[in-house]
Amino acid sequence: MNARSMLVAGLSLVLAACQGPGAAGGREGAASLEQALERLQVTLGEEVENVPNFRLNGWARIDTTHLMVTAGLHDHYLLTLLQPCFGLDYAFRIAIESRSFMLTRFDDVIVSGMHDGLERCRIERIHRLDDKPGAEN
Repeated sequence: MNARSMLVAGLSLVLAACQGPGAAGGREGAASLEQALERLQVTLGEEVENVPNFRLNGWARIDTTHLMVTAGLHDHYLLTLLQPCFGLDYAFRIAIESRSFMLTRFDDVIVSGMHDGLERCRIERIHRLDDKPGAEN
């Protein structure tokens, strides 16, 4: 094994250690969406068509078709993706590609993982998430 291969293998292990399993605690089936939202101390709110002036401030993977994004300090949204986005399992960062100055259905989540390339995942639905009463933020 040459030095470059050893470096790539070692870097992959280090980067993989940085990624947790997400809010659901692992793969689909490990916890339902409701249990994941309970763990995040939020409840599912109304479906919204768009989020004006959206700025991504944080995110949490729930499973391959759901993720929670944070805009501002306490504005949380559940994004339901049109199809499974397998890159979320190993994502180190995400970006939102919008066609306007707001987050809307059919915008794309761009996932950057430990492999070369990016995965584009289309947003199907957006729900507001409400903090549970007494939840620490």
